Amino acid sequence: MNRFLKTGIMSLLVLFLLNGGALQGKIKRDFLEELKKLAEEDPQIVVEVYRLVGDSYYRRGNYQKALEVWERGLKESSEDLKLLSSVAQLYYQQKKYKKAKAKYKKLIELKPGNLAYYEKLGEIYKSMGRKKEALKTWKLIVERNPKSITAHRRLAQIYTRNQMYDEAIAEYKKVLQMSKSEFWRNYARKKLLQLYRKKNKVEVVIENYKKKLEEEPKNLNLYKALGRIYTDQKNYPEAIKIYKKALGTATQNRDAYFLHLALANLYKDRKMCREAIAEYKKLIDFQPRWFSLHLELAEIYAICGKLKEAKAEYRKVLEMVGKGEIRDRVERKLKELENRK
Repeated sequence: MNRFLKTGIMSLLVLFLLNGGALQGKIKRDFLEELKKLAEEDPQIVVEVYRLVGDSYYRRGNYQKALEVWERGLKESSEDLKLLSSVAQLYYQQKKYKKAKAKYKKLIELKPGNLAYYEKLGEIYKSMGRKKEALKTWKLIVERNPKSITAHRRLAQIYTRNQMYDEAIAEYKKVLQMSKSEFWRNYARKKLLQLYRKKNKVEVVIENYKKKLEEEPKNLNLYKALGRIYTDQKNYPEAIKIYKKALGTATQNRDAYFLHLALANLYKDRKMCREAIAEYKKLIDFQPRWFSLHLELAEIYAICGKLKEAKAEYRKVLEMVGKGEIRDRVERKLKELENRK
């Protein structure tokens, strides 16, 4: 019988016993004798049995039983990496951070080159609120793996929590430089903006975006981000200018829709009637059956004193919606307009 088959059979028998199965007389003695013989011939096979049985309990959601079995296996072989890792992860999952920390420290002692163990230890310190230890651990991870974007990102997060904003900015800049993913590049830009705001240096972010746009004049995400910053800063003329310029780079309908919507909202908030109406008409060309766009256009017409046009748009909305809150609201608006004659 080969080793793999023996391990499987022994695992099934152990599971049977642990789940209340009863082996009687000679069968039980033979089983225990076989297990003892296997342990003498190949101690590691017994450890594998404990690991497989524990895994089986874990998959079925019986975590306490899985822990008991894995811990028994560790008594047979205290340096088994698979068992140690399983136990450490389950303790962390159960928020038993002290026990998880001890296991991960043991794993690091046995395998000091495995950065995943350091990462977990860093996460544990963070969860325990031990900022200094978390910071020290993540700095060590970055030193050992300077090309890891994840490591720089986590270190930046910890610096931010410790209000070490200059250090956090430096790490997010590295994420921005190193990452090829537009998602993580945008994430880093967003975090940098938040940090510069804390330091009252939003103008630095704006200048960085402008320089980047000179290098990537067709990068629509840069235009969108800069437009949002100008809007947040209430610098509406610059926001409008950026969004209008971005329209020249939009090659897909969804991008053009976003930009027209941003412009429409800016014009509406500033009561720039002619411009807002023109933008909402363009949006309706994209989505003629979206009642929300007709509703917005009707409200702009009403604000701008174009009552005839407002009533026409409200009636279009009534044709699109059934009974409910929206219909009741539109009917009230129409009555109000009739009374404004």
